[in-house]
Amino acid sequence: TPEIWPSVFTVFLLIALAINNWRRRSVPGALPFTVACLFGALWAVGSVMEYAAMDLATKITWVKFQAIWQLPVTTAVACFVLEYTWPGRWLTRRNLALLSLPPILILLVILTDNQYHLAWRGFTIAESIQPQFGPAGWIAFAYAFGILGTLDLVVFGWLFLRSSQHRWPVVLMLAGQFGGRVLYMLERTGYIHSILPIDMLGMAFEFLMYALALFGFRI
Repeated sequence: TPEIWPSVFTVFLLIALAINNWRRRSVPGALPFTVACLFGALWAVGSVMEYAAMDLATKITWVKFQAIWQLPVTTAVACFVLEYTWPGRWLTRRNLALLSLPPILILLVILTDNQYHLAWRGFTIAESIQPQFGPAGWIAFAYAFGILGTLDLVVFGWLFLRSSQHRWPVVLMLAGQFGGRVLYMLERTGYIHSILPIDMLGMAFEFLMYALALFGFRI
């Protein structure tokens, strides 16, 4: 099925970026970006399997698998932004531990969802499967897009004003983040009815912009 190819492309792209990042891990921000790429690749693998699955129950299982990695991806991106902006200053062990706590809690909620239904109330079927968030699902969504999204914007704004040589990298990363997350929202809310996984295309674009900003300017 041709619908599977955007997700397959994203898997291989993120793995390639992770390998490149690891080879250049001495660059500030490269290590958390590597982790973000690996988490993103797992998310994209779930998308591949969702589109490859033949029955509805299996598709829903893979949608849940993708959800496991969404908050870790967003958290790892926030760690990358902090380390890129001020290496060794903001991404301390304490802050890393605090940032790691919400993804662990959401993982526990997802693993117990069949019993408590805190992550999802159900799923609707259109051209794609649309999760109906439960209380914990809405909290995770608000945390990822509200708190972590605001953190990224504040840090990017600080760097843009502080360092003139970082302004183009900041613009690229903001463009990637905005584009990727808008496409995710359009896909998961069903606002755009598409048979293609446009959220995967958005993530590929977002991570390409991060890689270009991190390595392309040699700052």
